Amino acid sequence: MKPLGILSGIFLSALCLVQSAAGAEQPAVIDLKKPVLESLRPDGFYWAFDDGIVGTSDPKTIEDLSGNGITGLASASRESPTPTYADGKFGTAIYLPGAGSIVRWVEGNRTGSPMGLLTSGEKGKAFTAGIWFKMEDTKPVGHILMRRDGGARIGWRMALVRADSKDNETLGNSWKLRIEYGDYKGNPGTKAATDAFADGGWHHIGISVAPDGSAAKSADGLTDFTAVYWLDGQLFDTVAFTTKEVDVEQGSHSIVVGNGAMGIADDAFITSGVHAFKK
Repeated sequence: MKPLGILSGIFLSALCLVQSAAGAEQPAVIDLKKPVLESLRPDGFYWAFDDGIVGTSDPKTIEDLSGNGITGLASASRESPTPTYADGKFGTAIYLPGAGSIVRWVEGNRTGSPMGLLTSGEKGKAFTAGIWFKMEDTKPVGHILMRRDGGARIGWRMALVRADSKDNETLGNSWKLRIEYGDYKGNPGTKAATDAFADGGWHHIGISVAPDGSAAKSADGLTDFTAVYWLDGQLFDTVAFTTKEVDVEQGSHSIVVGNGAMGIADDAFITSGVHAFKK
């Protein structure tokens, strides 16, 4: 196996070629020692969760710092408490105390669409997303940190690795990361697993997805994509997959942070283009 530093260098060189071929802006390297806004301005949405006071503020609305007006609303199911503010990686963060505790934006009753850059005009455009997360309860299987709903999905989740389904003591100690893109078949997971989240500390998950511009779309509408996963600023895995490009009617988009995750989330964003991370 090649050292991560060499892999990262190879990836960054390839990344520049992909961006140049697509006619896009040159990629940024997102510095995880700072809020993402100090590295680039996300053009999808950006929730820094710096709107309230720890322990005393009920997060009714979450400001979108991308400038697109994607205001988040904190909500919960009947079985879960409403999210609150907590000490974050940078400033304050959002505490998700139950599996049904979420922050959500729904298109239709607010302005803007963070997924317009991915689903209108030229479909299948490259994008990058990231989020800081401090896991509190490792047992729930889903741990869906961020996803875009509305039929076909864009997002990711952390899926538990079950070494032995009868041994409950092993649950929650190892995860694979999985992108959700397009139809059900377009859900590639990492080959590698990690136990990093079990330590209860802050960890950053980054992911980029890009279509293979050199390959023609097949007759059934399938396109080749590459998903690149980052964990704590290190290249974690690269997975090639084939799926239908996401094509969702305007008015049906939504953004969800949480929904299965139990812990504290901070600095969540989606932006166009393929970018790298460093810590």
